[in-house]
Amino acid sequence: MGDILDRDTLARLAEPFRSDQVRWKPQVISDSGNALAVAYVDPRVVSERLDLAVGGDWSFHWEPLGIQGDRLVVKSSLTIRGVTREDVGEYVLSDREQADPWKSAVSDALKRAAVHFGVGRYLYWLEAIWCAYDRRRHEFIDEPYIDDEGHARVRHRQPEVGRPSGEGQARERRERAGSRPQSAREPGAAAAAAGTGRQTGRVREPRSNADYGVSWGEDFMTWTARYLEHQHVSSAPADQVLAWLAKQGEIHADLAAYSALTDAQAAVIRGLPRYIESHTDQASPDDRTGQTG
Repeated sequence: MGDILDRDTLARLAEPFRSDQVRWKPQVISDSGNALAVAYVDPRVVSERLDLAVGGDWSFHWEPLGIQGDRLVVKSSLTIRGVTREDVGEYVLSDREQADPWKSAVSDALKRAAVHFGVGRYLYWLEAIWCAYDRRRHEFIDEPYIDDEGHARVRHRQPEVGRPSGEGQARERRERAGSRPQSAREPGAAAAAAGTGRQTGRVREPRSNADYGVSWGEDFMTWTARYLEHQHVSSAPADQVLAWLAKQGEIHADLAAYSALTDAQAAVIRGLPRYIESHTDQASPDDRTGQTG
């Protein structure tokens, strides 16, 4: 099937990407308002490189490894012209990026496996570079880039005209969701919203995401139910656990108080140990046996 994976093919795979294909994200954010910029590429760019280098003579497979701590982890296998190399991909639930967790983990797995064939490997060799960073907008003020000699550099970014403020962006999200949110600290709001739908197993299905005040409400409830199962918490449905955490001040009852799905997920991960500790004596023998410290 095709030619062998020779030096010329590996060289094509390892060629640097165009500057417009390279993106940047903050790896560390300091108290002084600077962020350590890390270069990366979109998985679609990786797929395009594979197509250009070897045509259709490649395949990618993955399998879930589940939740490990605060991360979703998958195992990946990338085969190019009969040569297979493996790696893992992960998604940190506390990240601010709003995306589907499994899709992000699989995308990470593809990119990591491709690095073993040289795709984007040079990005790992770039020197660390600090840039001014806007915590409120979650974006770089100064713009990192790679110069013609392959070194990471910084240049001043011109402000975008007409871009809404952070509060304006939050208001736009709420308007797109089609519902005015309840008070950010109103206890039991999430449970009340969940109760507007019908019961299916341990997940209550709302009429629409607007019932939650956010566009990712259904995804959050489904994820919460699965996370509770992973943590062997089966004494109460997801909406009741969330209502308890909200009453204790561990999470916001109003999901619109969170800027992204992952922020809400991180709050549940941080608060759930308190729920487990509080309800251990009330749990069934099976629950107590399955609970982890």
